[in-house]
Amino acid sequence: MLKKLPLACLFALGSFAAQSQIVFEETFEGTTGTSLPTGWLQTTLATDGGWKSGTNTALSSSSFPFPAHGRFVGTNDDACNCNKSADFLTTPSIDLTNVVNPTLRFERFFVEGTYQGATESMKVRVSTDGGTTWTDLATLTGQGTWVNEFISLANYANQSIKVGFLYNDGAGWTFGAGVDNVVVYTPLPADISVNNLIVPSYSGNNQPINLTGTLTNFGGSEVTSLTLNYSVDGGAPVSANLTGLSIAAVNGTYDYTHPTAYTPTTTGVHNLKIWANNINGIADLSNSNDTAFGSTNVAAQVVDRTTLFEEFTSSTCAPCASFNQTFDPLLETNNTNSSGSRVGAIKYQMNWPSPGTDPSYNPDGLTRRTYYGVSGIPSPWLDGKETNAAQADIDDALLAKSPASMSVTANIIGDSLKVTVNTTPYVNAATGMKLFVAVCERQYNYTGTTSQTQFHHAMRKMLPDGNGSAINAVSGTPINRNYARKFVTVAAGSTPAQNSYDLWVGMQNLEVVAFVQNTATKEIIQSAFAVPTGTSGIANQQAEVGVNIYPNPAANEVFVVLENKTNEGVTLDIINSLGETVYTSTEARTAGTRTVQINTSNLANGLYYARVASKGQNQVVKFNVMH
Repeated sequence: MLKKLPLACLFALGSFAAQSQIVFEETFEGTTGTSLPTGWLQTTLATDGGWKSGTNTALSSSSFPFPAHGRFVGTNDDACNCNKSADFLTTPSIDLTNVVNPTLRFERFFVEGTYQGATESMKVRVSTDGGTTWTDLATLTGQGTWVNEFISLANYANQSIKVGFLYNDGAGWTFGAGVDNVVVYTPLPADISVNNLIVPSYSGNNQPINLTGTLTNFGGSEVTSLTLNYSVDGGAPVSANLTGLSIAAVNGTYDYTHPTAYTPTTTGVHNLKIWANNINGIADLSNSNDTAFGSTNVAAQVVDRTTLFEEFTSSTCAPCASFNQTFDPLLETNNTNSSGSRVGAIKYQMNWPSPGTDPSYNPDGLTRRTYYGVSGIPSPWLDGKETNAAQADIDDALLAKSPASMSVTANIIGDSLKVTVNTTPYVNAATGMKLFVAVCERQYNYTGTTSQTQFHHAMRKMLPDGNGSAINAVSGTPINRNYARKFVTVAAGSTPAQNSYDLWVGMQNLEVVAFVQNTATKEIIQSAFAVPTGTSGIANQQAEVGVNIYPNPAANEVFVVLENKTNEGVTLDIINSLGETVYTSTEARTAGTRTVQINTSNLANGLYYARVASKGQNQVVKFNVMH
């Protein structure tokens, strides 16, 4: 079974504060095997026994991996593919006599996934009659990581209750859920958690940096005011009084921006911490969660970043075909890998799921998959982080600045490709930075085991390989790297052998994407791309429009790739050997790349000319039609 979980942004959870009164607590750390703790019960229709105790290693499956979380209880529908429409886990009785403002807190892992039309659900329930009847407390929404949940039990004060966790697989083959660290307690009057501090990984010297993040109110009273402080490298605090707030009691959140931006005046790594105090005019009663930390590497200068998508996909993966129906048009809309664009893309074709026969799979793709730890596809990454692959993600990524400039040129001589990458870093990094170069085919047609028949930006070889090349970054010192590679193009109508680096269409179909990556954090700090020039029929760099034709010879169709470097209109004519125009159109009215697909099934065998006219310049590229 191969399914891809919905993606979600990961965030740092505030530490659970020490409480004034803990009424009930279960961490599941004392359990052994798959047994539930004493007093915990469950009912299930599943053949695998329903909820089980264990670790992520024991309870995970290939398409539903639990993130590590010590010992917890979980139910896994992906592993069982059985009837989990009523997996109901219940606590022992909890006495709330004389408990003021009782609150339920627990951690859960639940993605609310959908597969083959079925959507899973999860509810929290409560019983006041020993488990005979139940009332819903909350319906949980999906998240991509373990998260804290807080639910008020104030309506059940001075009663004896049981709490239940109901998982329903939606009568399908979906995923599952986990529960951990269940606590019933009385909140402290004042308890603010600073969940995180968000600052850019790299920033420019003498350029203001906003310090942002999220606060959570773990206390039992609404927070209307607090003092927010930060310091840099252990220096004097910068404090601001925030008033007029309305942070709800028991898990209310507030997205903060410190009123005073931090403006660095020296280059290098600077460490920051931020903390909250003076909650509603009184001291915070739990100091273990008051502070968050961050750091930024201040560069001598920063420049615009060209953002880079990497997608792990396959021609045997049905969810991948569905995903690419929207992802490929998104890439095209952003003129991906085209002159004038700041969006690049590389696709790594995998050899799974079964039958695992994608011809474009090769060892360099496996190396990248192993580096990222990809276990389910489709898996899109943006600048080294998993992404939802939406336009909003691209827009956000384009706002980030880079501490390095980069350019790439590529030239074709016969069956050889020569690539030159120039990078100038503006920060010092003696270790941990690598340069990667991917040679991709812009487009080819292939019928695998899914509905997808057209593939874009498929990596055919990384130079020198998928491990990249280590670079020693010295601020202001250019780095120049040269690569060369001979390629073999398979015969028309054939496919490359799996694990090879052979080309589907030919040299004229290549594009080169280079990027610098921090191998420790996986962040891609800069990228660049180029369409090779040379003897493949692509126009030289001085032309206003580059022309790329494939396959050549053509049978039933030919693709003409126009790399327009201006906003001028382009006229494309196909002319036969008698001088007759058999096709004409106006294309690529804006800068960027357009691929024109032309039906040649009705054309006679022989020599043809693609004539491209723009701004008074004519270019002519020859190709043959052979049925």
